[in-house]
Amino acid sequence: MPTDEIPPLQQENKERISKKINMDDKIQSESYNALLKDVCTEYLRTMNKIIFDKNIRDPTQKEQYSFLTLPGPESPKPVP
Repeated sequence: MPTDEIPPLQQENKERISKKINMDDKIQSESYNALLKDVCTEYLRTMNKIIFDKNIRDPTQKEQYSFLTLPGPESPKPVP
């Protein structure tokens, strides 16, 4: 998953996450850093998927991705 060109999570968003987490003193610094790292990684994955999906649907780039066989869209799962 290439993430070099994707801008990381903005500092403002990291601070908002930090404020929400710090409301609960049970979370240790180690846990906070691990959680923040997971959030940043998931953010990069999501941005990567959004960019890929946008490019794969772009008719001007159809030839570039013609060798790919992609599964159909997932049907939404029912909410319990």
